[in-house]
Amino acid sequence: MKLSDSGFFSGFELGMLLENARQIKGWTLSDAALRIGVSERHINSIETADYSGFGNEVEMLKIKMRIYAKKLGMGNDKIHSLIDSTVSELDRG
Repeated sequence: MKLSDSGFFSGFELGMLLENARQIKGWTLSDAALRIGVSERHINSIETADYSGFGNEVEMLKIKMRIYAKKLGMGNDKIHSLIDSTVSELDRG
């Protein structure tokens, strides 16, 4: 799956924001994975905008991103917009 430039940058920005929020909370990748109920690999993939491990499970990725953002206290419109933009590009990919 290839993201268009806009989708890649949305995913990259989203990942940076989530990683920064995780680090501010003092969570490791392992801490975040345990709190969200996914693997460390999935957290790392979301933070680095590498969605290849999710295959065709785009809706599941969207749900995981929203849960992750919510657990980090980032359930705002900008985050939801970035998630929607990223997932929309993956759907088209």
